[in-house]
Amino acid sequence: MTVKYYFGEGKRKQMSKSRLEAFTDGVVSIVLTLLVLTIQIPDAPTWQSLWKVRLIFFAYVVSFGFVAVIWVAHHRLFQLTDYVNDKVVWANIFWLFWLTLSPAVTIWVGQHPFDVVPNLAYVFIFTMWSVSFEILVRELLKIHRPDSKLARVLRHDRRSLYSDVINVLIFIGVFFVPIIGLIGRFFVTALWVFPYRIPAGVPKAEVKQGETPTIDEKRVQERQQLVKGGIAVEKPKKKHKRFFLRHRK
Repeated sequence: MTVKYYFGEGKRKQMSKSRLEAFTDGVVSIVLTLLVLTIQIPDAPTWQSLWKVRLIFFAYVVSFGFVAVIWVAHHRLFQLTDYVNDKVVWANIFWLFWLTLSPAVTIWVGQHPFDVVPNLAYVFIFTMWSVSFEILVRELLKIHRPDSKLARVLRHDRRSLYSDVINVLIFIGVFFVPIIGLIGRFFVTALWVFPYRIPAGVPKAEVKQGETPTIDEKRVQERQQLVKGGIAVEKPKKKHKRFFLRHRK
């Protein structure tokens, strides 16, 4: 029996999952460090001066908590992922773009917690961060089989939908009570504290150390398994270039 199999010869090697995760971890750690710089130091060694910066510290706690929880959700998502491609990489970078804007809007809303415009900007940035996370999930699902562990787990997860609904309600509520932009972030954060629910019949994700195979490496491994099993694998035929000789007169 002959099985036609795409071996990936001549194709550019895709980025490994572990390298993408390492890059993401580095950016997240920098953002969390920048968030600390948003805290205003009291101008005097008194309780009164400490009380004056309470809202800035509150904005820092809200943003730090949300970033930390979503980063853990990102880690759990990639535990279920087998490989990535270029579209996933760019979707992840788009997700990081909105993340890097969080320190700026955090200090702005901390200094003006009862004004509409800073709270609208704060809600908009974090809403777009949630939307970009959904785009990342969608791109991951495109390169995984419908019966893969990733697809079966995310099929039963509705937290992205709930987050979108809450974000819309918060955005509307800011026009009436501006500080709800900060307070409402707690509800979105609470949705993502818990891990993905593993449906019955789906094995729990195992944390693997070292390099995760890329798409091409995965195909090579599968091809080697087919050969070991006694199945002939047909390699794609190479197209030879034709050379034309010009005859001089």
